Amino acid sequence: MSRPWTGKKGPSSHRKRVSRETLERAVTAAVKELDPQCGPFVGVLIEHHAPRSREDTNWAIKGIRFGRAARDKCSAALVVVVDKMQHAFELRQDQDDKT
Repeated sequence: MSRPWTGKKGPSSHRKRVSRETLERAVTAAVKELDPQCGPFVGVLIEHHAPRSREDTNWAIKGIRFGRAARDKCSAALVVVVDKMQHAFELRQDQDDKT
């Protein structure tokens, strides 16, 4: 489908569409890789939300599971990772999530 006002095909977003599970695993792996003290970090829960503008992302962190990791170190790493990933990824709306 061509969009006459942009001359582009497909979604106008520059972000890659990924599933919730893939995004949660990617954020968790990036946090563990960024700071070695975050090895015991368990993961995050991501929720879909409607973006306020075209440049906003359609997802946010709903919950954090620290496990035995240092909360202050992992929180700082998580802020860096989420900021980077919100510019790169968009949450794909699965059939189950449309409720």
